[in-house]
Amino acid sequence: MKMIGWIRSSAIIFLFSVYSSATAQIVSVPLGSGKADPGGEGFIYALPLNTVKVNVHVVKTEKFKGMYSDFAAKMLGISEVVEKDNTSYKIESITLNTINEVDTTQFYFARLPEKLKDDQTFMVSLSEQGFINGYRLVKRDDNENNKDLIVESPFRDLLKPVLIEKVDTIIRKVSIDTNIFEEKVLKRSISVKSTEQQAREIADLIYRIEDSKYSLITGYQEVNYSQESLQFMLDQLNKMENEYLAFFKGSIVNSEYVYTYYYTPQSNSTESFSTLFRFSGNSGVLSKTGQTGDPVNITVKPLNIYKEVRKFENQRMSYKRKAKGLYYRIPESVSIDITLGSNVIKSEKLSISQLGIVTFLPYSNLSTADFYENGSLKFIVLE
Repeated sequence: MKMIGWIRSSAIIFLFSVYSSATAQIVSVPLGSGKADPGGEGFIYALPLNTVKVNVHVVKTEKFKGMYSDFAAKMLGISEVVEKDNTSYKIESITLNTINEVDTTQFYFARLPEKLKDDQTFMVSLSEQGFINGYRLVKRDDNENNKDLIVESPFRDLLKPVLIEKVDTIIRKVSIDTNIFEEKVLKRSISVKSTEQQAREIADLIYRIEDSKYSLITGYQEVNYSQESLQFMLDQLNKMENEYLAFFKGSIVNSEYVYTYYYTPQSNSTESFSTLFRFSGNSGVLSKTGQTGDPVNITVKPLNIYKEVRKFENQRMSYKRKAKGLYYRIPESVSIDITLGSNVIKSEKLSISQLGIVTFLPYSNLSTADFYENGSLKFIVLE
């Protein structure tokens, strides 16, 4: 009696670890070769290919000029200030990794063993995408035991109202008959504080905060504060001081953005190249079809470390044989460079399945086979 265990799992690759002395003859053929029997008992599986996932971390820096930067040197002796509003971008870092996808050119039909003993079960483990993870031929008793935002101003409204009340005393002489009296009339008017007056008020507050910090540190107030209370008060004073200083020095705001790109190297042994996007220090990440900014390119170069193996496998593939077992892959090691203009900003070595070698297992006397997610062989058990 035959039994097929269809297992769908993307996280756990190998679900069965029970071996037996039983053997099986499993034969597979390329699905598009015309040799697959539609009436045969079996299953379809695929080999994986790798897509390179590129995560680009970009930092956006916004500089805002302080309202009273023109008075920074005069009132506070500060010379380093933000001269004007400005926005700039920088590529902070790039991370590379690979993800597995189905290679639509590598589908296979695996024909199941024609005969099994009554106490045997044939188990197959497939990933969620359809990659084969492994198979087992086990005894039935053993099987039962296995189951672009709008930017707001960064300055807080820390000023008092900019309107002040001005009181002028006017002396008016009044003559009645021969007597002369003095009458005092108070005339009220409203005037707007000048920019320099507003800057002076903020500067005075900064000096007062400095005095308060000095008093706390030197113990002028003669109060035995706990260390936690003292630290809290100093932190709050420093926070207030920095907020007021921003009116003179300006403010700098950093924001981080992550852009993700995908690139699938073609199935050949030659170097491949593609433009991911364009980048400008003033505008950030731009479309790769644009005319501005410098191109950011990805270059994938196979290292060809399996040159002799590739040559041998080409001969082995062309050799006439009765049948072939499960097909699998030996991934190729590649060097990946990310360049900005003519500068290499990221370089890393990865394994790419589709640039490697397609080979096969023997079809007879094989009781156990397991594969990695990238399609390469993990181990086999021959009986």
